[in-house]
Amino acid sequence: MKVKITAVTKVNGSWKGPGAEVEVGEKLGAELIAKGLGVETEKTAAEKEAEEQAAAAAKAAAKAEKELKALRKKATELGIEGADEKGAETLKAEIAAVEQK
Repeated sequence: MKVKITAVTKVNGSWKGPGAEVEVGEKLGAELIAKGLGVETEKTAAEKEAEEQAAAAAKAAAKAEKELKALRKKATELGIEGADEKGAETLKAEIAAVEQK
């Protein structure tokens, strides 16, 4: 959470003056705001975009990991050796080859 300090305040061991913007955790940020020592600042478009990209990348990575896990399970069931060390594309090709036989 990004907080703009409104009064001289010690934040994470260092003194900050009015107008300083600090990045703090949700709990500390809420505490500063509740005590009237700071206000939450709006995220910039670049920050919002970066968060959205990070979330999309995490979602894609989770989907790829799930797909790889399913491919490894199927490869093991089909008797393909070394499935745990192979990538998704290799497993897809080997599974297709075994299923065509």
